[in-house]
Amino acid sequence: AGLLVNKPFQDLTISDFDNVFNTNVKSVFKLTQTLLPIFNKRIKRLFLQSRKPINFFGNFGIPLC
Repeated sequence: AGLLVNKPFQDLTISDFDNVFNTNVKSVFKLTQTLLPIFNKRIKRLFLQSRKPINFFGNFGIPLC
């Protein structure tokens, strides 16, 4: 979900911009910051439980990124 203000650019107010930015950017940033520790714990647990990388990555092997 996101916020869209359906106005011509010249009619947008700072308040409109702040609402769009807070909803579409800041909320995702805050959610990611909140969930990152949980994701990191789960990823570490998956690696510790799997002795062979192929078990974790399936048939694709270890990603190069």
